Amino acid sequence: MSSAGFTWGLKTGDSSVDTTGGTGGVHHNPINIHNSSGLNPSTMDINRHINGYKIGVGGKKRRFEEDAEGKVHKQNNVPRKMNVVPVSKIKKTKTEKIYAQKLPLKRLIEVLDHKSLQGLLVQLVAEHPEITKTVYQASPRPSLPDYVKIVEQKYSDIINHLPYKCDIESDYSYLRIKPYLNEFLDCLSDFILNFLPPVERNLNTTIRFLDEITNILHKLPNFTNREFQYTKSIAYEQVANTWLIALSHNSQIDDSVSASITDASSSSPSPVSQHNLEKSMALIKLIEELGLKEKLLKHNEITLGKFSTVIDFVDSEMENYDNINYSLNNNYSNTINDLITVDYSNFSIIAKTSH
Repeated sequence: MSSAGFTWGLKTGDSSVDTTGGTGGVHHNPINIHNSSGLNPSTMDINRHINGYKIGVGGKKRRFEEDAEGKVHKQNNVPRKMNVVPVSKIKKTKTEKIYAQKLPLKRLIEVLDHKSLQGLLVQLVAEHPEITKTVYQASPRPSLPDYVKIVEQKYSDIINHLPYKCDIESDYSYLRIKPYLNEFLDCLSDFILNFLPPVERNLNTTIRFLDEITNILHKLPNFTNREFQYTKSIAYEQVANTWLIALSHNSQIDDSVSASITDASSSSPSPVSQHNLEKSMALIKLIEELGLKEKLLKHNEITLGKFSTVIDFVDSEMENYDNINYSLNNNYSNTINDLITVDYSNFSIIAKTSH
């Protein structure tokens, strides 16, 4: 019985043997030979093998053919060495089952893009407000370029959504970018409050950030829309006010400084006046290092006078520093003169011996 579609090379039920001679190609069956002579088949078979010769039906000798067939059979019957492994000796290993599992949290966060991860974090804080403090504490502090980069991206969103075939300063253009402008201003507001003291204690960092965002504000398209003009004017006023808050916070002079400076009887400056002098010196040094006066003049020119108050404050601080420095030097000089100039008129020898 053979399987469907597959041939094993064997035919069952066929008892005949096909033997081909070396030259004649005669097919014969040694058992079912036609008995033409009337002899017993066994006797005929014995007679055919007399003297080692095989006699065919026609009486011809077939020794040569038999020898050739014998050699072929001997060659085919040579046993071949095969490395057969007994079935009982094969070690069967047990295959472990593999179960599906969700992606680990570490890998999940790794494959999320920035926007998806940001949305996920905002959603978690909204659903679990108790983790807000933990997020603030665990979050690394961003650097100044990180803040500026975000502001520049918000500005780029405005520029990228301007219409191509329309006047850039038209009302239609303004309406197209209005949502992105609002996002830009909201971002500025949040960042500015973060950079004001006492949250940000480094005045240098605060001033550099304010200068960066002021320059970005200058690059906004000057839309003719009246709403935009009003919004832009208010934005400049608020930014200028933050400049003033940042500069004045680290340069506030205590009320007692005037008394300390004008008190001629004091031999040395008080700790309060010395502290105020150090703060004033730090501010003046920062103004000179950053070229703050020149930058403020440029901002004031572009904004049509919005930074005039900040410029006046810087001028007054520089003048106060000169006055404080002069007063302290003058008091020190008077103290030295008092130590050198002594009135000995009341300490005469006559006055002591008159009694």
